[in-house]
Amino acid sequence: AMQETEGMIVATESRINDYKKIGGNTEKLEKELFALRNRFHSLFHNVNVEAVKMESARIQAELKKIRSVLEAWDETGRKRKLAGAAAVSAMLLMALLAHLLRKTFD
Repeated sequence: AMQETEGMIVATESRINDYKKIGGNTEKLEKELFALRNRFHSLFHNVNVEAVKMESARIQAELKKIRSVLEAWDETGRKRKLAGAAAVSAMLLMALLAHLLRKTFD
C-alpha cells in the first residue's frame, strides 16, 4: 500500500509540474500535495501496520481528489484545443471564400 501511495504522489507531482510549466495556477494543488507527502512520510515512523494502512488509504483518497481536479483541467484543455481548431478552420474557410469571391469579380 505504501509503494502504491508513493507512486501516486510522484505521478501527481509530475502532472502538477506539467501544468506549472505551461503557466497554470498550481499553487493550491502543490500545497495540498506537499501536506499529503508530509503526512505520508510521517507514517514511516509508525510500526502499527493497521494504522499505516488506514492512513495510507485516506491519503490515497485525497490524492484522487487532486487527480480529479487535474483531469478536469485536462478536459478543459481538450475543449479549448477543439474550439481553437474550429475557429482557425472557420477563418481559413472564410479567407478562401473571400479570395474566390474577389477572383470572380476581377
